[in-house]
Amino acid sequence: MTQIFNFKNQQIGNVIERVFYSTRRPEHFMVKFNGFGISETILEQLKELNVESIQINYLGKKGVEIFKCKLDKYLNSNQTFTFETNEIEDLQKFVDIDDMKMKKETEKTNLLAWV
Repeated sequence: MTQIFNFKNQQIGNVIERVFYSTRRPEHFMVKFNGFGISETILEQLKELNVESIQINYLGKKGVEIFKCKLDKYLNSNQTFTFETNEIEDLQKFVDIDDMKMKKETEKTNLLAWV
């Protein structure tokens, strides 16, 4: 397992068996893009680690929802937004959750992946 950290040195997910797992909450959802952002620097790191897919474990109002897509969907996305905090610009890419496969609750998920 490889832990992934953002520029604030906060753990944002884990890579296990070529899958990046990240847990998100409602405050992480961007309505404008109907999805969750991932920093371009994190995406490049995932590419270097030969990650194949991304799984977002969403802890929302409906309970747990699990969204999954290939890493390429994020890498090729043209939906971007730059967050500016303390003189740091964080370019993030977004994938619409309607374009992500929702994993069924009965499918196997890796519990070590939850952060």
